[in-house]
Amino acid sequence: MVNEFVAAGITKKLGIIGFCFGGGQVIDILAHDQGGCFGVGVSFYGTGISTSAAANIRVPVLFIAGDNDPLCPVNNLKDIGKEIEHQKIVVFQGRGHGFVRSEEH
Repeated sequence: MVNEFVAAGITKKLGIIGFCFGGGQVIDILAHDQGGCFGVGVSFYGTGISTSAAANIRVPVLFIAGDNDPLCPVNNLKDIGKEIEHQKIVVFQGRGHGFVRSEEH
């Protein structure tokens, strides 16, 4: 998809967003891309995030998680965030994993 956008001349700086497993993959993709095509990333309660991959990210990343998420602990995000120069962590109190799509209020 990136190649199609670039070939069409639409943009060279895309954003990427992922939820759960996809949220973890956002980190891997941004680390591999190193600012080539992606200008920003958002990881919603990402799982399986690699700290070593995070050290290679060259663009801003927003992490979003719930404070009661056993699959994406906030402490892990803080450790991973130390590896990324421009990052922000937003924590929703009283929320668990998958709270964006749940009926939980």
